[in-house]
Amino acid sequence: MRTLSKKQRTFLEIVDRVNHQVASNTTIENAIAWYDREISPYGYPTHQSILMAEGMSMFHFNREIVKNQVKDKEGNLMLGEGFSDLSPKMMVPNYYITDDLAYSLIETEPPKHKLDINLEVLPLIKVIFSKKFDKINTISIRKRDKDYLSSKAGEHIPLANVMELAGSVTEGIEVRVNYTVPVEVCEDTPDINIDFFIPFNGKGHCMLCDTRELFHEKFLEKNYFMVRVASHPHKDPNYFVAKIQNNEFRFRWWEAKHETAVNCVNDFIENQMNNCYQFVVNLLCLMTQEPEIITVQSPPSKYTATKAVGFGSERVNNVPNVHWLGEYFTTRVVDSTAASEDTERTRGKPKKSHWRRGHWHTVLQGPGRTQKQLKWFRPTFIRGHAS
Repeated sequence: MRTLSKKQRTFLEIVDRVNHQVASNTTIENAIAWYDREISPYGYPTHQSILMAEGMSMFHFNREIVKNQVKDKEGNLMLGEGFSDLSPKMMVPNYYITDDLAYSLIETEPPKHKLDINLEVLPLIKVIFSKKFDKINTISIRKRDKDYLSSKAGEHIPLANVMELAGSVTEGIEVRVNYTVPVEVCEDTPDINIDFFIPFNGKGHCMLCDTRELFHEKFLEKNYFMVRVASHPHKDPNYFVAKIQNNEFRFRWWEAKHETAVNCVNDFIENQMNNCYQFVVNLLCLMTQEPEIITVQSPPSKYTATKAVGFGSERVNNVPNVHWLGEYFTTRVVDSTAASEDTERTRGKPKKSHWRRGHWHTVLQGPGRTQKQLKWFRPTFIRGHAS
């Protein structure tokens, strides 16, 4: 076996400890292949740093469940989390989304009916946002249907637990979002993970209403506990830096106070959930209706460093292609002028910059206009002239 770097050995130590916590059997070969499989483009968090943070989050979450005997509403010990199948066939690429496309998807009203969402682009998508994007860091989307439930029952996966929802909801979309809490909510601005589920067989309300209702029924306790014990301050990432020193596994740990965890979860419910829901539904529609939104960029060299400079950089051979979402997408921008924006402004008063929201609409096309096609009417950024 080839010589491993310090960071690779640290990642293996994290995987091994999580494996022991949840009785998983991820192999060394698969773990290293997963760690080495990708190099993030400039301006995005590295694939390796994301894996490290996810692994340490699982480690802290599982450790505190056992230590505090944390139970769910039904009185059962809360299930831990682990690395799911890391075999080569399951190593789907990360998708790096441009800021223009990310903002446009959030500023679009999603389709209302569940049949408008085609899940052929799943079973799993992981979207990475740029470091400059101020709303979301990463978001993982997983399809759940009856076949998936029967094949995954009892398996520990890094999204919502299958067993927690079995019997009540069978089909829908599992989502895990990682975002930075605003400073006005928490001074430490922690990066937190939040799980929610978009059900297809809800109680007959709108899908967003069903999503919110299910969040309160099934996800509050778990998300509160994840925020409390498995987060880290965004401005001090060293809290999640693990290292092997003198053959000992060392790390720092940050625990949120009760009030902080409550405030973070409430902030997600009140200010973040709508954006995340809209992004997920709109992205799945777009990837289905306009598959060309996905482009693949070949690396300039097959031998690339995981960091740009420094002695701590790692070099990985056989670097895969970069998968982009919206590589050539540009936001439509219109100046708010007196001549062109009478409908968008109060006549005679300067107008501030704002979004004119997009939407989805079913259009008729083809011979005899008998074929129905879902079409995205994109949002427009109105550039104001108010001082």
